[in-house]
Amino acid sequence: MSGRICNPNSVVEAHQPLMLVDSHAHLQDVRFSKDLSLVMDRARLSGVDAVICISDRIESSHGAIRLATSFPEITASVGIHPHHADTWSGQTSFELQALASRPEVSAVGEIGLDHYWPGYDRDRQIQCFMEQALIAAKLNKPIVVHCRDAYETLIDLLSSDRTLPHHGVIHCFEGTANQADQLIGMGYYLGIGGSITYPSSHDLRDLVKTTGLERILIETDAPYLPPQIWRGYRNEPAFILDTLKILASSAGVSEIQAADQTRSNTADLFGLNQAFTQHACGKNPMTSISDRAEISLTAGSSAKYHAIDVIPEAGSKFMLGWDQLVGSARRMKSQNRNVILNMNEPALKKYKTRLADLAGLIDTLTIHMRDVDRLCCEQGQGWDSLTELTRECRQLIPDIIVEIPVGGKTGPATLKRLIEKRLKVRSMLADFRNEEQYMDDSIPAGTHNHEES
Repeated sequence: MSGRICNPNSVVEAHQPLMLVDSHAHLQDVRFSKDLSLVMDRARLSGVDAVICISDRIESSHGAIRLATSFPEITASVGIHPHHADTWSGQTSFELQALASRPEVSAVGEIGLDHYWPGYDRDRQIQCFMEQALIAAKLNKPIVVHCRDAYETLIDLLSSDRTLPHHGVIHCFEGTANQADQLIGMGYYLGIGGSITYPSSHDLRDLVKTTGLERILIETDAPYLPPQIWRGYRNEPAFILDTLKILASSAGVSEIQAADQTRSNTADLFGLNQAFTQHACGKNPMTSISDRAEISLTAGSSAKYHAIDVIPEAGSKFMLGWDQLVGSARRMKSQNRNVILNMNEPALKKYKTRLADLAGLIDTLTIHMRDVDRLCCEQGQGWDSLTELTRECRQLIPDIIVEIPVGGKTGPATLKRLIEKRLKVRSMLADFRNEEQYMDDSIPAGTHNHEES
């Protein structure tokens, strides 16, 4: 092999793996009903090792508890959202207290006040909020507070009644700096999500710059409020990395520092320290480590999207950005795994200027060639382009393999000879004829239009 290869250990040391907590997600939402296991796989790849599953009514509270019993990285929060304050009753109060008493439940919420939408019942919302907050105080559990266009009322309620809990988080904070100071002074954390990435969120970024991260939690509010880069798609915990970047930049710290601080804050608030200690010792059951990992990046002919495929865990195809792919490779390499990157030809061409990001992180690059017949019919231009691409790859990655499709017009033996002679790389046969086609130019199934909560 020609070219110099970076020492992978030096790369890993310079890029420590992130460990994050999504402090607010609605994973029991129907939009996750068909692919939640894949969503959790993507969260793990992105460094998310715990998720607080938040509820908005009795039914979703049951759903959050079911997920908490199924996924060791999920803990539940139960409560009635102000949008559903009209369902509050003595029976509901009894049911909620029973649910909140369960060991899978770490908080009461999403509860609070919402004076944004016309027709709200102010008194009913206050009653629903106050009685749920008192249940949390009785059980010594924090509250997850929703507040929209009602910050002064909320602050008045919290400051005037000492029986209410003064430990909790103000989810998706959008108040003023003065209101933030008052709430932090009472003992509350501020939840910051994807909205900090929106171009118009100057005040929120300035607030983080001023207050720092000591009282900040990071959240997604999935499936709602995706970061700017994912607007138009269903939000999910894996997208928290895009929020982390802006949060860290606004606070003037590194992404690792921001991840560590917000993770510590969330652990302190929700009582998750023991689980995190287990994870630090490598004993967290959510983390399945094999000695081999495969990441696949594919792109359609117009490269409208790309996907990652983690073979050992789930064999699933899903969406992540290039930076997230690089981060996943770093984490896998830090776990001493042999990392194989699979790319089809369109993806390789799309990202050829960024391949240097992967230096020292990838042990083997496999290039999927599904249209080799076209190359054989061309007068050299296609081969010249691919030859240059593979030459650049060999300078960064020690082992290159080109997969040759079976069933084309050109015989496999001829293809193998041409590939190895022209590209000077290894080759192998692959039968794509019965494989699901995923080199599609459309938006992948399972994504949804942007919706705010």
